[in-house]
Amino acid sequence: MGKKLEEAKANDQQVNFEKLRMSSEVKVERGLGCVTAKFVGPTNFRGSRVIVRGVRMMQVSWDHAKDHDGNFEAAVQAYANRYKVGGTWVRASLPGNNGYVFVRTVAAKDEVES
Repeated sequence: MGKKLEEAKANDQQVNFEKLRMSSEVKVERGLGCVTAKFVGPTNFRGSRVIVRGVRMMQVSWDHAKDHDGNFEAAVQAYANRYKVGGTWVRASLPGNNGYVFVRTVAAKDEVES
């Protein structure tokens, strides 16, 4: 993983993904490379959950044993596992507390040509 990516992840800063994509350290994948995740509160029929939207949508129940960040990361990981998407996911906040965007990245040196 590149130094810029690690610093942004450690500081939980919003990442300028266009600059990051253009750098030689990281390549943003096409296809299932970007998803949004948003918390949805309970209703009369369903409990709290996280909705992950990318090419497809998936709902993951809120796990009260985990913290806020852990629930979002688990939801995106469940989405990635279900649709067989590998790589590292980087999180950034959406404006107005509308959830998060997760972008899948692969370090350029780790890229495998098929």
